[in-house]
Amino acid sequence: MCGIIGCVTREADSSYLIGSEDLGRLRHRGPDGVGRYNDAFVTLGHTRLAILDPSPAGKQPMSSPCGRFVITFNGEIYNYRELRNDLCAANHTFRTRTDTEVLIAAFKQYGKKCLNYLRGMFAFAIWDRYERTLFVARDRCGERPFFYWFDGRRFVFASELKGLIPRLPETPRLNAAVVDMYLHFQYVPEPWTLLEGVHKLPAAHFLHLNVNSWRLD
Repeated sequence: MCGIIGCVTREADSSYLIGSEDLGRLRHRGPDGVGRYNDAFVTLGHTRLAILDPSPAGKQPMSSPCGRFVITFNGEIYNYRELRNDLCAANHTFRTRTDTEVLIAAFKQYGKKCLNYLRGMFAFAIWDRYERTLFVARDRCGERPFFYWFDGRRFVFASELKGLIPRLPETPRLNAAVVDMYLHFQYVPEPWTLLEGVHKLPAAHFLHLNVNSWRLD
């Protein structure tokens, strides 16, 4: 597993940049390396568990060759070799042996429909530098976690609550209605969590955030 974390702001603001302390909270998920990407409206972080292509070439966040797309990804794409062959036939080129690079190429080729081609377990976020949009998705069975918080100024996400909560303006209160659900059902149904305003992206779902309109679809 790896750790992913990030924040998108409605207005350019460097005060939300991910720091070493933020990555340190997720280091147990990926002890083999850390990485950060910062833009005017987005900051992305990654703690890496190196399995496929453990060389530095597989470091994340990873940019597409054209520089337009940047990804932070946790998981494994089981059919990445077959998908890579199809993308090569569509004139994509690859410089690593990672499924991460295949995933970002698939998004460039197919957009959100890339999810139809993926077989595996994953949670990822892809930033489009040109359109100023963020696309996030989670695998069909929900094997890889994705927590998020959204208000009028920021969209914050992380693999775990311990990575997310310190990034919020204040510690969320317990959601009494969801606590009641937990006591009845012995689990918390998605997309809710026990904390007010904090959600878990449901399995087999995606979200699209447009900075220009500040809409989360």
